[in-house]
Amino acid sequence: MRALAVAAAGLAAVVIASVATAAGGVAIAANFGGTSSGVQQFCSEQSFTVSGTYSGRGYLGSGMYTGTITRQGECGEIGPGFVPLGPRFGVTATFVFSAPNGSFTASGSGDSLHSVQGAHITDFPTNVVLAIDEGTKRYQRASGTLTLTLDALHNGYDNSDGSIGTLTGSIDPAGST
Repeated sequence: MRALAVAAAGLAAVVIASVATAAGGVAIAANFGGTSSGVQQFCSEQSFTVSGTYSGRGYLGSGMYTGTITRQGECGEIGPGFVPLGPRFGVTATFVFSAPNGSFTASGSGDSLHSVQGAHITDFPTNVVLAIDEGTKRYQRASGTLTLTLDALHNGYDNSDGSIGTLTGSIDPAGST
């Protein structure tokens, strides 16, 4: 009976610690959009860049972003019917999010897919899990894990490039997540 009470107390301590850690993080969500560079050559080159503005609420706020996506695998080939091509391949990413109240750098890894949406539109839907590496001002001690869903494309009809996506996750201003 005593062993059961000790085990239950230990489990309760772990649960309380987990809840306290989760409670330290602030949930964030933002939409972003802007430009991209190098998307058209991503299968022959190793990376592409994106930049633009993001708009979020609460702790994250709104600001500007820049990021680099680096390919870790081979791109799929363009097939008949202009459909998403597989398999998905690995990517790494580094992003800087800047606002008047500070900036932070986050890096991580994920995957992407070579997709063609019509005769002249090349698209790379990309999903990356980022960890905050360092920050300034209000983000100086921040830590957290963020999920970035990015769509970077090149439109051959008018030779334009773009990037849109979402950023979700949790930031702990005190740096304990």
